[in-house]
Amino acid sequence: MDAVGRLAGGLAHDFGNLLGVVLGHAELIRGDTGEPTTRSDAETILDAAVRGRDLVRDLLTFSRPRGGDLEETDLAALVSRIVRILRAAVGSGIEVVLRFEPGLPPALTDPDELEHVLVNLVVNARDAMPGGGRITISGAISPLADPLADPLDGRAPAILLSIADTGTGMDEATKERIFEPFFSTKPEGLGTGLGLATAYGSVTAWGGTIEVETELGVGTTFTLRLRPAEAA
Repeated sequence: MDAVGRLAGGLAHDFGNLLGVVLGHAELIRGDTGEPTTRSDAETILDAAVRGRDLVRDLLTFSRPRGGDLEETDLAALVSRIVRILRAAVGSGIEVVLRFEPGLPPALTDPDELEHVLVNLVVNARDAMPGGGRITISGAISPLADPLADPLDGRAPAILLSIADTGTGMDEATKERIFEPFFSTKPEGLGTGLGLATAYGSVTAWGGTIEVETELGVGTTFTLRLRPAEAA
């Protein structure tokens, strides 16, 4: 996996630069043309280039060292700031609900990476609800004597950030593989298999864990168990 990471990092920057040229020219074509067929072709190019750009971002996140400088992160404020992006990503057929306990203490994370993790989890939830549904993003404090308690203070609880959907759920065989790099249940060309792998790498690098509960026909809940900043 180290070799894969180094290879990904070495190629992703150049590939990203090429995609930037493709995106820019496709935007120009779409804006300049009034011909429906040409405009449709430009939008197809844009859609493919955006997916490629997202893949580059996943590769860079997957390849670069993690666990460096972390910050105190107000989870409720961060989610509130990007909730418009999340709602736009899922479309009008899916409700996005926020439920955060009042007075939730800050968690120790990389806020930029956390935004990326949230977008990945929400988009996955959207894909599991082709007929619409609800995504609930919640924040809470776990009970005391939590297994993530700081070793210097056994009383410190973890902070829980959960993303729950009312989608199709997963069987046990799929659940066991979801954090494997390049494993995807999506059709070829629609999923890279890196989203959950990078999420797992990021969260564990912060000293946390990411867990999943799922049931076929009921839905799936991903829970990030994060260290409180005050316990760092």
